[in-house]
Amino acid sequence: MADQVFNLKVLINALCCISGISCYQNNAPTKIKEAESALLTWENLNPTAYAINLIKVTIAPLDPYVQIPRMAAILALKAMVGRKWKDRGRANKNIMLLDDNTKGQIRNMLLSIITIGAFNGSLIADQDLSISLIRDKALMKTVASLISKIARLDLPLQFQELVPTLVGFSLGSNPPLDNWVAVETRLNTANALEAVFAEICTKRLLVDKKYIISVAQTYLSDLMEKGLGYSMEQLKIAESGSLTVVIEYATILAKIVHHLLLVSLSSLVDGARKGGSVYDLQETPAKAIDKVFGLLLSYIPLLRGHLVSKTTTDVNCINEGLKDLLKEFYELVVTTQKAHPIAFARFLCPFLELFYDDLEVMVSNNYQTESYLIIPQMTLLANVISCSYYTPEKSANEAVETFRSEIKTGHIESRAISSKGDVSINISAVESAVNSVWNDFLSLERIPNLVEISLFFMTLKESHLAEWAENPEMFYIDRKNAVPEDDIISCAQNLYLSLVESKCVITVVEKIGAILLDTDAQLAAAQFEAGINTDSDALRSVVYWDAIYTSFGLSFNTFQQHSNFNFHQWFESSFILIIKALLEIPKQIPKRLPILRYRSLWLIGCSTSHQKNFHFIAAILNTILVDSSSDQNDIAVKLVAIEILHAIVYDPPDENFITYIHAPNTLISSIYNLASNCDEYLSKDACLEVVPLLLGCFTISGIKIDGETATAITSPLSQIWDNSVDENLLLRRSVISILSSVTVLVGKSHVFELHPIVLPLINHALDPKTQDLNSFLIEDALDLWLILLRLQQSYDTNFNVIFVRIQQLLVQDLEHVRKLMKITESYILIGSKDFFMDHSDILVNILRDLIGNVSPRGALYVNLVLESLLRKFPVEGALLLLDSGLAASMIQSCASNHRNEKGCEPGRVINIYLTVVSRIQLVLPGKFEALMLQYEKNNLFSFDQLIELYFNQFENINDNSAPLRQKLWAMCFLSFLQSSNCDMKLLKSMNSVLACCLSVFRNEEKSLTPFSVGYDSEEESFDAQQTLYETLINTESMKDIAFTTSFRQVCLESMRNLQNCIGLDAYTKLIQSVDPGIIEPLEFLLKE
Repeated sequence: MADQVFNLKVLINALCCISGISCYQNNAPTKIKEAESALLTWENLNPTAYAINLIKVTIAPLDPYVQIPRMAAILALKAMVGRKWKDRGRANKNIMLLDDNTKGQIRNMLLSIITIGAFNGSLIADQDLSISLIRDKALMKTVASLISKIARLDLPLQFQELVPTLVGFSLGSNPPLDNWVAVETRLNTANALEAVFAEICTKRLLVDKKYIISVAQTYLSDLMEKGLGYSMEQLKIAESGSLTVVIEYATILAKIVHHLLLVSLSSLVDGARKGGSVYDLQETPAKAIDKVFGLLLSYIPLLRGHLVSKTTTDVNCINEGLKDLLKEFYELVVTTQKAHPIAFARFLCPFLELFYDDLEVMVSNNYQTESYLIIPQMTLLANVISCSYYTPEKSANEAVETFRSEIKTGHIESRAISSKGDVSINISAVESAVNSVWNDFLSLERIPNLVEISLFFMTLKESHLAEWAENPEMFYIDRKNAVPEDDIISCAQNLYLSLVESKCVITVVEKIGAILLDTDAQLAAAQFEAGINTDSDALRSVVYWDAIYTSFGLSFNTFQQHSNFNFHQWFESSFILIIKALLEIPKQIPKRLPILRYRSLWLIGCSTSHQKNFHFIAAILNTILVDSSSDQNDIAVKLVAIEILHAIVYDPPDENFITYIHAPNTLISSIYNLASNCDEYLSKDACLEVVPLLLGCFTISGIKIDGETATAITSPLSQIWDNSVDENLLLRRSVISILSSVTVLVGKSHVFELHPIVLPLINHALDPKTQDLNSFLIEDALDLWLILLRLQQSYDTNFNVIFVRIQQLLVQDLEHVRKLMKITESYILIGSKDFFMDHSDILVNILRDLIGNVSPRGALYVNLVLESLLRKFPVEGALLLLDSGLAASMIQSCASNHRNEKGCEPGRVINIYLTVVSRIQLVLPGKFEALMLQYEKNNLFSFDQLIELYFNQFENINDNSAPLRQKLWAMCFLSFLQSSNCDMKLLKSMNSVLACCLSVFRNEEKSLTPFSVGYDSEEESFDAQQTLYETLINTESMKDIAFTTSFRQVCLESMRNLQNCIGLDAYTKLIQSVDPGIIEPLEFLLKE
């Protein structure tokens, strides 16, 4: 399709294809892809012609025989605008952008469509086309979206006619409501204007903000009076059939005003202040602001009145529209106050009074209503009470502190950068705002009432109880994840927290504390829930105490700081009695929701850091989680018990907590059962996540578990693993975490008993066939694998099966080199010669994938394997490296480094290779020398060059294993001296050879520390069973040739062999040629 000559016809065909129009509706995906590719090709070849033809398609006259793909054309144009309108600073000369003339045509076309030809009658003159466009609401929304996109790219420097045009058509002559075309046109232009402001009001450059402020100064008054004000007046008189349009128009205008005020309120008020006193608003924009909020104060009650009166089923759509409009009014007030706390201060008291009175009426009438009426009102109260700009204490008042940092001597006001932007801060305005909140509104009588309001809406209602009864697990999850923006209870908690964390903290905590001292009332509520009394009104008491306990738990730390309330005394004398009453359930009672059980446990969780009686808490948790004799403990109660357990074991305040649990394996089994009974991933994960933390308490207490207990804990994990699929797949990480904890706890003596469970799971987690599913498990599985290996007292052949996973992971990528090399090292350290022989091919492949292919840091981890291999199996390991060509690869790297070739491996990697060469030479001198002869023969790397490289690097070994490496290198030099091929090559460097030997002698007091990588960042640390690992390394190091060989004896023997080889005279002459500063101390050391 892209090969066709571009014209209007082929463009329409392509657009029809991707739209599924007519004969194209059954096209295969490949045809659609071809059409999309063709559109992109035409756009790139000639963007101007492509754009003009898209315009033609969009405004093409109606054709009774052809369906015009207008929507596809607008969407293609929208995509093109993103790519071809501006280069956005990329300055890519290869991209052909739209020229200004074409951009102008696009702008005119869009304004003509949105105004149905009124903007430019020549483009849309056909009345039938106009009606068709109006009816296509989806197309009109897309056009509005495209206009807003262009506005973001153009304004304020271009397309300056856009906003005046849209405002003009949005606020033009008010058409009769029965003039359908005119009403819809006004709605469309208003929608486009709202979309434009939604886009440009998010721009952050100063020039953009100034433009928005200028728009607000010019049009805010008209938008409020001629737009929103007019529609609200129509709302009072319009017939039911016209109400929907009126409400929709009012909602759009409210959104437009909202966008403008969010950006410009502070600047508009600031500009007004400069004309007179602080609140002497003279300018038109300032009057408009007064008008906005003044009208809102009257509109909000008006809308609520309409909602109360419009309750029949035939006006549901009207009710929904009224709700949306009221939500927008509430949102305008709440967000504007939050964005501009000082500028909004003059309107604070009226809105606070309005919202407070409304909430108080609801409380006094026990009125349950929808959240959209309650949440914004409580949100405004909470935001105002907690706003740092209204704080009475000057040291904590953000506005005052900002002013102090910027003010100049003698100036009354100063501009400052604050969390609310670049604003003019006027101290008198701040003081007035503080006075409005804390003197005019928050009186001593009102604070307790606000606490009552928060408690009322914090109380569980019938709808909540019905949700709980139907699905306790989802109720728990919903309550745990509730946020103030969407949930009444959470919003009420937010209001309560704003009160208890404010200036009125003492009043609040004293009120709640006094209520908590009524033990009899709490006990009566607990006994009702437990079935001990059957008072029909007691359910109100139960949900009331649920709210009281909630408020106490939310402000627990504040209580400890600002109240004389004695928590420990109350807990021991009252709360324990209440808990016991809840748990003492008669055998035959009607099942009741465990509301206070749930909340009492939650309260215990809030106070764990201050608890002393962990014996009691452990007993309670055991009763809730283990005891299955009562069905009163539903999943919600058990999950909150898990929450408490998690809080305790995450950072145990009592190291002996685990000893208070009589049968930990039984508790863990009960947790597994709870996880299996849960339906949701979040619940299952919470259960399994607590098990490794619980097991960690054993470690803290120094308690080991036997094999039988370990088996009881781990046996169910295979089933849990198999059941963890689809949305529960992530639970497998918890399974591995539990296995790691148990493995550490059983220690070396019983770890083998876990192999039948653990090894298959590791094998499955690392299986390349399951990598798409289990890739997130690799790190954890490798950690567990390494722990198992480090705990082995002897090699278990069951590990053979998973050894190949190392190579398979390395073939995929080198992301896990660090841990894989530690695992390989552990295999070699504990493995027998049989293991080495059986897996030598895999070992070669592992090293071949890494040597020369990893970073210098990665090479250090590879060296762990090389060191363990040549230390544990010196001859066999050397033969492996020689026969596989790996030694030759290392020699080649040394040669590249010696020649300083580009991209050669650095010195610290070459030191590793030279150490490997030294070890090979010491056990297989003839074979290594034969390899070097081949290199010399081919002029690749001479023996002299190798020796020179050794000498150059000898003093550059600066890690903790330097004494060990230098001894190995010096022993290698001495071995070369005894070679039949040494002739005079090494003798030329005798001075350097003996200097190296002297250096080794002088470092004999330093311990020959085995090579270790060390950590270059905290993330690389892995200390699991590190002590066992270090013990094993030190034990194996005692078998190292560097440890078992006396360097003095090697030196003496080498000197004697050299004398025999070259004769006494030549030897004497050679020794005399050595620097006396080297030979004299060396001879002295050799005689000792």
